[in-house]
Amino acid sequence: MTALTVEIVSWNASVCDGGATHISVPGQEGRLGVLSGHQPLVAILGHGAIHVSRSPYPRCIGS
Repeated sequence: MTALTVEIVSWNASVCDGGATHISVPGQEGRLGVLSGHQPLVAILGHGAIHVSRSPYPRCIGS
């Protein structure tokens, strides 16, 4: 069961939109992990892979 609604956008397109159980993204000052119950958040991301965990298979965006 998905507990988060995730929308990741670039300046010109939606990159990922849907449900997830956990996400991990590179932030400006280190990695940021978000679990169910986290407050809504808008953040500037750093360079690196974005991991979106969807039950039962995780998905990685970027490298």
